[in-house]
Amino acid sequence: MLHVERFAGEGELEAGPTVLSAAFARYRGLDGPSVLGLLGSGAAASPESCAFVGADDALGADPLGVGSAEVELLDVGTIQVRVAGTEARLSPRAFPDLASVLAGVFYAGDAELAVPRADLDEYAFRAAGSDEIAAFDAVVPAPAEPAELRIDGTMAGEVGSLSRDGGFDVVWAAGDPRDTIEIEVRAHGDVLACAANDDGAFRVDAESLAILAPDGGATLRVRRVRVTPVDVPGLDDAYARVTVTRTVDVDLR
Repeated sequence: MLHVERFAGEGELEAGPTVLSAAFARYRGLDGPSVLGLLGSGAAASPESCAFVGADDALGADPLGVGSAEVELLDVGTIQVRVAGTEARLSPRAFPDLASVLAGVFYAGDAELAVPRADLDEYAFRAAGSDEIAAFDAVVPAPAEPAELRIDGTMAGEVGSLSRDGGFDVVWAAGDPRDTIEIEVRAHGDVLACAANDDGAFRVDAESLAILAPDGGATLRVRRVRVTPVDVPGLDDAYARVTVTRTVDVDLR
């Protein structure tokens, strides 16, 4: 999995931070979605639903009770990421010795990349290759930032608080049908994660929201996600997950 998360700036052309990560795995005793869960990649909720992710759900803590499983994280050499005339590089890092299930290398880092034009500019990935995986290239069109974003009818940047008792409606300009929308409410390290079709509307219900504790420093994230298959030599499946995220500070009451 190649992963790009661009956080939208205040203005249309203002670049916010971009977080890059990647992991390439061979595994046994698990299925693919479970591996993505262990690596913290992919959606936490099923489509058109919400799920609670607690602060204690630690990466690599074997939450699936699969101590006999093995996940080998592979070295693909240095990864170059280019977009809109800017670039960044990721080098392999040894995975922390958190659990016996995961071993090998991973990729992670922050980058200063230009704001791409949706569906005109592309994220181009190039992995140098290693003794484990041959060199490869991948290209993914940049998704659009969630536009005309409103929370209960109020423009996202003007939302001050959310009520745990009432839930709330999220409305945005519908996008490409190949994309999805993820909505997250983060409070005290816990996360309510929701996944929606990119059709322009989703309701976060009060019952789901009430799981979170009140937090004057909570955040709301609305993320457009584009997942594209890529061809990596020696692996059955590989994907690039490119996202652009709007973040709003809120008082969760």
